[in-house]
Amino acid sequence: MKFLKYENKKKNRRIDRIICAKIINEFLKSNKSIKKLKKIKGFKVNWSADNQKQISDEINYDKILKHISENHFFDHKKFNLPEIKDTWLDGSFNIALQNHFVGSDNDPVKIIPNMSLGENFPLKPTLDREGIIFNSFQLALTSRIVDLHKKLVESSDEFSEPEWLFDFITMISACISLVDITLNHLYVKAQYDPFEGWVFDEEKLGNRINRRMKDKLKWIYCITGNPLDNIQKEMSSFKILKSIRNHTQHFDPPCFGFTLEEAATWFNMVKDVGILILEIRNRINSTLNTDLIKLILLPDVLFEGDVVFNRQRKEHKNTGYQTTIW
Repeated sequence: MKFLKYENKKKNRRIDRIICAKIINEFLKSNKSIKKLKKIKGFKVNWSADNQKQISDEINYDKILKHISENHFFDHKKFNLPEIKDTWLDGSFNIALQNHFVGSDNDPVKIIPNMSLGENFPLKPTLDREGIIFNSFQLALTSRIVDLHKKLVESSDEFSEPEWLFDFITMISACISLVDITLNHLYVKAQYDPFEGWVFDEEKLGNRINRRMKDKLKWIYCITGNPLDNIQKEMSSFKILKSIRNHTQHFDPPCFGFTLEEAATWFNMVKDVGILILEIRNRINSTLNTDLIKLILLPDVLFEGDVVFNRQRKEHKNTGYQTTIW
């Protein structure tokens, strides 16, 4: 029996409207309100790929809203649009060599990817033989969270198997890592290649290594002057998932358990981490990417089990996860 399922009907389309507005504004290179975006009848986007000029299908707010509401993601190819991502935070592209090349001097040719962190960045990642270099984990890690989320829901009948649990632990850990690497990337960008108006004061920011997450979140205001406010729900979800991550990584106390009703709640907190990432990006001169849109638009997860006793209790006081923590 599958104990978890995705909700078909959306109860609140507010986040759809926010994401739709972000997408339209990205292609308009504007920051218009939803009210103003609705008044735009339609437009096409001119762009280029591989030195070939491209022109998109006609899009508008209503068309994109309908698309993401029905599909829970944004398929840019459907409209012949370029992929949405941020070069400095999401990376330009990763470098992978399947074989090596030799120059006229019989020495291997070195490949050095653009790190989008300015000329002062002291590291020069280089490949001269078979291997790979990542200049960002953002896209790959976000995609992995979404894939694991779907896999775990669809295979919830296997929840008692170790592999299901390890995939669950990996998903939770990846959510925390996604926030952490975003903040670390911000710190390094501000240190070596800051945007206009950014301030890098190492005395105020402190050392980047072994810092508490709440201290790292303060970097946003210290660097950009933009406060990270109005995110109470998202921060609450993040803290809960972070405590689960810490518990499962250190296994202290040496027991761990949960009810599947609790698991459904945690699965829905994963979307909140996506919204937290979006709020951080809104304040650090960054934008959405298509994988982050997928994460934020994940459908609600519901517990679906046999109703033998009253399950309408609001709290798990003497059962489940609460009985496995100090």
